[in-house]
Amino acid sequence: MGIERGGQKRRLHIVLSLDNPRQRETWEILSQQKNKTSAVCEAVCGYHNRKNLEDTLRSILQDELKHITVSSVPQAAESGKEPDAAVDAGVLDFLTALQNDNWQL
Repeated sequence: MGIERGGQKRRLHIVLSLDNPRQRETWEILSQQKNKTSAVCEAVCGYHNRKNLEDTLRSILQDELKHITVSSVPQAAESGKEPDAAVDAGVLDFLTALQNDNWQL
């Protein structure tokens, strides 16, 4: 092994089971990478950055949704237009889930 210069290093030992579909997929991806350490760092940091963004968005949306009431009567129906029931139901489900903190991106 080479001499370490200018910093400390940490070693992480990972054992992937090829019987586990998720771990097999991980190995297939990593085996194609020239620099596995960089690939793992990108994946872990990317995951945490995305998670932080999701948490921030969830918090902002929940704060904003606290001030509105979700109704099952679409405004388009009141104006005489035919609403798309599937879209309206999906939007209502999404907004309700946001208000109840039961959603995932």
